[in-house]
Amino acid sequence: MTNRCKTPPLAITLSSAPGSAPLKDKVYASILEKIKTGVLRPGDRLPSSRDLARELGCGRVTVTSAFSRLSAEGLLTAGAGRGTQVAR
Repeated sequence: MTNRCKTPPLAITLSSAPGSAPLKDKVYASILEKIKTGVLRPGDRLPSSRDLARELGCGRVTVTSAFSRLSAEGLLTAGAGRGTQVAR
């Protein structure tokens, strides 16, 4: 039995090649791909925006922008005290 409340490792790698997409789009695309491929499943918790930004070496606004876009598309849910999760 797995604990669905655990935060799985995201293993997101961001390239900073000249002319590449903005970082917020890369974070968005990476998380979206992990949801589509089943790496992240409904109910999985994501790291906090602060923790993920620190891990990726980017600003928190970059991560919150990606989270907001995924939430607007119905793929993530967020709430005070619950953190951010993949939508069921």
